[in-house]
Amino acid sequence: MKSPLVITVVLNWNGKQDTLACLASLEQTAYRSHQVVVVDNASIDNSVAAIQQSFPHIHVIANEQNLGFSGGNNVGIQWAMRRGADYCFVLNNDTVVDPHAISYLVDTIHADDAVGAVGPLIIYMDPKDTIAALGGEIRWARAEAIQGYNLMPVSAAPATPASTEFLTAAAMLVRKEAVEKAGTMPESYFYGMEDAAWCHHIKQAGFRLVADPRARVWHKESAATGRFSPEKMYYTSRNALMFLRQEAGENWRKYLLSYHVKILKQNVRLAFEGRWKLLSAFWRGYYAFWQGKQGELVFGPKPDAVSQVIHGRELPRG
Repeated sequence: MKSPLVITVVLNWNGKQDTLACLASLEQTAYRSHQVVVVDNASIDNSVAAIQQSFPHIHVIANEQNLGFSGGNNVGIQWAMRRGADYCFVLNNDTVVDPHAISYLVDTIHADDAVGAVGPLIIYMDPKDTIAALGGEIRWARAEAIQGYNLMPVSAAPATPASTEFLTAAAMLVRKEAVEKAGTMPESYFYGMEDAAWCHHIKQAGFRLVADPRARVWHKESAATGRFSPEKMYYTSRNALMFLRQEAGENWRKYLLSYHVKILKQNVRLAFEGRWKLLSAFWRGYYAFWQGKQGELVFGPKPDAVSQVIHGRELPRG
């Protein structure tokens, strides 16, 4: 019997060395019915040439503009669907994948048609032996998605797969039928909370989410934007409110009070620590939501803004 086809989508944005290390780990996968596509988000660090030179057999799509996390990944997901993928493995470029991870994920999702997506045990590269995520939950009253088992030792992870409410798109295997019914990642977020929204859409389409601790992926975490960068703070602030507005339905206003209690405490802490750039970025994101601003953070006029049409050029292999 033919094994299901898995196509891994690796999104790159000025992360040449991380991406090369990620691709090298994928070369060692024990799962044989597997292809890789790299989507480059208009990098300026010579990433595309380096990837083509080191991995001439891997397909590369070079976007003409930075489409963000969701938009960039969607280019790869759509390409994978056209290529006949049964499952699409969305994977951050700053990860290293265990050789047996994809096999475990396929075993779990293929055994139950009701499973729309499955995620691995994600482990920090530093500190070592510390969990970054295993499943997770959405805390609606705080407008946040929480990564399960975060900062716990790897030894605390359960031994068997289990249902979950949230999977981070840092590493997430998605069923073709789930993409067809739930759609791809919502692109209005640009960066942050799009995976929470996508998980919510997949569950609304009638599928379950599962976390499989047998599959292991190591993650650098926030290598592209910085863990506490002003840019990330802007998107975190704006997108939390966007998530409530777009996903909570009629309940979204009732969550606003508890959310504002949360951000008041957060802002007091930032002020006490003198982190004024982060504080400024937070309020810029907050007001951007109420002004109806979506997509990429733009500091000034930006010609040829990306619309619903995906712009990209496919580069020939080898």
